Amino acid sequence: MLDEPMMLSVKLPDVPIVVGADRVAAARHYLNRPNVAQPQVWILDDGFQHRRLKRDVDALVFGALSRSGNTRLFPAGFLREPMGNCRRADLVFLRQNDEVPLDTQFVKELHALGIKNILPVKHQSFAPVTVAGSQHFSEVSSFACIAAIANPLDFKRSCEVFGIKIKNSLFKSDHDRFEISEIEKTCAGCDGLITTEKDYYRDQYLFNGLNWPVFVLPLNVDVNHGEIKQHFGIILDSVKNC
Repeated sequence: MLDEPMMLSVKLPDVPIVVGADRVAAARHYLNRPNVAQPQVWILDDGFQHRRLKRDVDALVFGALSRSGNTRLFPAGFLREPMGNCRRADLVFLRQNDEVPLDTQFVKELHALGIKNILPVKHQSFAPVTVAGSQHFSEVSSFACIAAIANPLDFKRSCEVFGIKIKNSLFKSDHDRFEISEIEKTCAGCDGLITTEKDYYRDQYLFNGLNWPVFVLPLNVDVNHGEIKQHFGIILDSVKNC
């Protein structure tokens, strides 16, 4: 599952991206290489469950739909660990969107677990960007929508917000690879293709070799930076005083 590391390496060219199932071994392997930057801060993706790894701050992210009354563990629900384990978190981000308002009941449940630092965040989509071909997305009348992410319907709705007319769709499970034949079949009768940044950077050679223009929909997180600094300042001060 190298789609996210590949995307991050493109978007953050000056930041070392270290990949490995054993996070400790991967970090040591990186640090033992000659002439590499010595990071002062390590940020782990999906690091909450790596208990043997000493950390200073634990942050959790809950998706907009993952807390809608379903607190069972995956695959029956959305949780990777029991709710009680949230007590280990120093900071919780609650992702929301315009269709799903802040879940105040869930906030109360988190407070009951002793979690004080809770921040709502929103995903913000930007206008589609051309990555293969020369056309602007406004010049394309019908699109094939292709995604292999956790919630492809969210991605499709985000595309439609920009007036993109989706004619055909191809959705697969998170991180799944695409075959050129299924992409071409989905694009048949369409004038262009739109996908996520993660999917594109994982399979650039597939998308760049198509006879259709290809677009990605950039995504960012809309957060209150002042609030983030305030919460992290409180957390880091408490770590120093331990």
